[in-house]
Amino acid sequence: MPFSDHATLTYTLIGLFSVSALAFLLSQPTDFAKWVQKKKYQYEVTFSLYMLTPTEKFVFSTCPLHHRTSHKIFN
Repeated sequence: MPFSDHATLTYTLIGLFSVSALAFLLSQPTDFAKWVQKKKYQYEVTFSLYMLTPTEKFVFSTCPLHHRTSHKIFN
């Protein structure tokens, strides 16, 4: 289906460029994202979590938090 006028083509190209630019920018990690990734890596290496499956990591990471929270509530 050909474009009916020049304005439609222009808006379509601007939209495609905007979506492409946004996708590129979101795929580039920021300094904060790099810092968070580094801290996550350090946490996994410190507690040897890198060897566990995602489910085991979840259980290991949430049990101490649950224990500390429930201890404060009930004591």
